[in-house]
Amino acid sequence: MVLVALLGPGRAEAARNWAELPPAAISAVLGGLDHVDILTGAGQVCRSWRRAARDDPGLWRRIDMRGHANANAKRGVNLHGMAQAAVKRSAGRCEAFWGESAGSDRFLLFLGRAAPGLKSLRLISCYDVSNKGFGKAIKKFPLLEELEPHLLL
Repeated sequence: MVLVALLGPGRAEAARNWAELPPAAISAVLGGLDHVDILTGAGQVCRSWRRAARDDPGLWRRIDMRGHANANAKRGVNLHGMAQAAVKRSAGRCEAFWGESAGSDRFLLFLGRAAPGLKSLRLISCYDVSNKGFGKAIKKFPLLEELEPHLLL
């Protein structure tokens, strides 16, 4: 990815190849973005950005997928699939998961297996979570310190 910065009428700075940034710099940029945006855009920019988004579990320690409930209907975004992909990228180091319209009994059981060190769980409008499924899954989080369910059970 090459970007040219314009300095004024007819003047341009030398092109910078953003794909050649050091991995730590790319991770710092990605760390300031929303997780859904990383999965749908920034992580698809080029190979080096995709590699940083995929291979840096630190980006995925605290996953916040709130505020995208309408994206599911408007743009056909699969929030359930994205939530699973985000948790997988944490490589077992996920400490917080905050999701909106991205939870189900099946996902909570997956989260229990993939993120045993979870300390914070916030679920908003996760209509596919049952009382039974929630009760079964919550036992999988022995380190849980913060629980905020707005499930509308």
